[in-house]
Amino acid sequence: MAPLLNDEEKVLEALRGRAVWTLDTAARLVTGRGFLTSPDLIGYLTKEDLELAVRQGLIDAPRTAGLTVDPLYRRPPMLIVHVPDEPIPSVGLPSGDRVVPWDFLARDVMGTLGWRPDLLTRLEATYPAALPK
Repeated sequence: MAPLLNDEEKVLEALRGRAVWTLDTAARLVTGRGFLTSPDLIGYLTKEDLELAVRQGLIDAPRTAGLTVDPLYRRPPMLIVHVPDEPIPSVGLPSGDRVVPWDFLARDVMGTLGWRPDLLTRLEATYPAALPK
């Protein structure tokens, strides 16, 4: 997790095609509406792309993540990423952004926020039919 040093749009643009977004960021990109109150960007990046984001001044140095992705106190917007050992499957959007496929999104919601049928139902109802599930 690293504080954003630029606005969300600039960071999204710089990481377009590199990051695979999940959770609230994927929901905002796919459906136009997120479900968390924080403006964080949440996804998967390679170690090299994370280091590049620091070198480019997009984010501050990474630090240990908190206990929750939805902060309990006011803090600056963050880039919250997992650096996976294996490539993460993704779905390309017309914008050039990449998001996790539906099954990964549902898994990430349950793994991060717990069993939330309210969120999954809303996401599924607004998920574009043109995107693969």
